[in-house]
Amino acid sequence: MIRHISKMSAVSAIALMIAGCEQADVQVTVDGKPTVEDAQQFIVDAEAKLNEAGVYLGSVSWVNANFITHDTNKLVAEADEKYILLTVELANEAKKYQELELPAALARKFNKLKLSLSLPAPDDGAKTSELATLKAELGAAYATGKVDMGGEQKTLGDVSDILAGGKNPEEMLEAWDGWRKASAPMKEDYARSIEIANEGARELGYSDVGAMWRAGYDMEPDAFAAEADRLWGQVKPLYDSLQCHVRAELSDYYGDRVVPDEGAIPAHLLGNMWAQSWGNVYELVKPEGGAQSYDLTKLLVDKQYDARKMAGAADNFFQSLGFDALPDTFWDRSLLTRLKDREFACHASA
Repeated sequence: MIRHISKMSAVSAIALMIAGCEQADVQVTVDGKPTVEDAQQFIVDAEAKLNEAGVYLGSVSWVNANFITHDTNKLVAEADEKYILLTVELANEAKKYQELELPAALARKFNKLKLSLSLPAPDDGAKTSELATLKAELGAAYATGKVDMGGEQKTLGDVSDILAGGKNPEEMLEAWDGWRKASAPMKEDYARSIEIANEGARELGYSDVGAMWRAGYDMEPDAFAAEADRLWGQVKPLYDSLQCHVRAELSDYYGDRVVPDEGAIPAHLLGNMWAQSWGNVYELVKPEGGAQSYDLTKLLVDKQYDARKMAGAADNFFQSLGFDALPDTFWDRSLLTRLKDREFACHASA
């Protein structure tokens, strides 16, 4: 089944938001206090610097994602370190303008500057370098992780396919559990990266990284959490009913020894490595008379679609909505199929 989705990286998103211009010194008034005009010039300069650094980081990250080695990990860590240092420096410099009454759009840019790093570092060169290295190594470990099943080394994509299309609960549990074991060595480095990032978030005025993330929706972090709880309260009765139905159907299929009549559904039976989408078990759990499902992979194979033709169909769809066609550089520089001669990032959400 087709499950691959794409996610724009944070660097790419930032690069799209900003426009380049030449660096200029911030000018202040005679009494030494910055003005709104100074704040505007600061943002223009900051956007130019971030654009240049972000495009370079994106290029290095692309090389690393498509050729994961010790050396490319080092290169992307160094580029990421420079980008983090620049962003932290700009975010701290921006504090001098926080007392100004800024136009809404400009004020929002200042806020987005603080929030532009998913994992901020403190104003400490050594810790910034450590965080960048941890991020590169964690990303490489995740992309190259393997699961040993029957003496064969399987990738994340391989074990995900087992969960998506399997009917053998023992094999599915082995695949699900195997990926958890493969990722266990990442725990210590991940915990350290969050420790450093929490320190960086506090320097930016947030209690921790979680509060910083929740601040990215044009409302206070606590207000966002309250809104999420409110919305969850609205859909929870439907979800409870859905969970009860799916559990009962899976219990009928696998037997109550595998799926108890009460409690949580075993995650490895939901067709997805993270149980975040249940579409792959639809045929097993659909209500009587439910809509017919389709094997999209089979349909595409029957129509002789390859990876490039699939990308072209997606491009045509977005053009039909009024978007521009993909540029020639997309077709020249993209890697659309898995290569067999090296390690690289090729999994859902890659």
